[in-house]
Amino acid sequence: MRRAGSPCRPPMPRSLDPAAALEAVEALIHAAPVVITHPESGLVDDEAAYLAFHRVRFRETLSRVAAAVPAGARVLDVGGQFLHLALALWGMGYAVDAVDVAPYAEEPRLLARARPRLGVHRIRALGQLEFPDATFDAVLLLEVLEHLAQNPRPVWAEVARVLKPRCRVIVTTPNLYRVGGGGGAALQVLRALTGRGTGPTVDEVLTLQTGAHHWKEYGRRELRRYFALLGWRIARMDSFNYLPSRRSSLLALKRLVPALQDCLYLELLQA
Repeated sequence: MRRAGSPCRPPMPRSLDPAAALEAVEALIHAAPVVITHPESGLVDDEAAYLAFHRVRFRETLSRVAAAVPAGARVLDVGGQFLHLALALWGMGYAVDAVDVAPYAEEPRLLARARPRLGVHRIRALGQLEFPDATFDAVLLLEVLEHLAQNPRPVWAEVARVLKPRCRVIVTTPNLYRVGGGGGAALQVLRALTGRGTGPTVDEVLTLQTGAHHWKEYGRRELRRYFALLGWRIARMDSFNYLPSRRSSLLALKRLVPALQDCLYLELLQA
């Protein structure tokens, strides 16, 4: 048994396939999809539609996690939402805890699905993760950065506290400079030029819960500065595409020019 706080184990051969794990999660969701209606706004959150839209992103992310984190490691998924990635990681052989805000972390159907596979915990404060020091071999913040509306320093302090020495944090976030698929810098410029402002729309601010907005999206240069100020070293940064497009020329351009791709992927170590 490893001591709490002991360094990460060296990489070992993988035995479980990320694609197969994701397919198993898809079958689970399709058998009994969960739909959450937010009473304050009437917004309907359909997990089957969410999974269908993000399937390629999930597949790309799981493949990268499998290459970076040893099998059997204990992993924390921050912002687990419908638990799709957390369940897939469990299927790949990881010991997984997931944390998120209400209603996701308190939804009875999601909790029933998670048991006994995962530990699911509600985040009650941004600067408080209810785990002992040096608990996890890896911490994942997947599509979380853009939703943080408050100063994120307390979040990163807690991530550093619960992470074991010399272990990795894995981050994905939308690329501000992506082209196609909606959003990004191009849309923000268009909205500004037509007098509709930038950032979340008025409708989004007044309809969605606070954490649902993309309050700020980042490019590569900003992320380098962001993590340097927070005391993290970027061990790896790359990108991939997942947003649908009917224009083959646009997809070809994005394959050739990584700066225009949809999603940024980072692996972090404490500096």
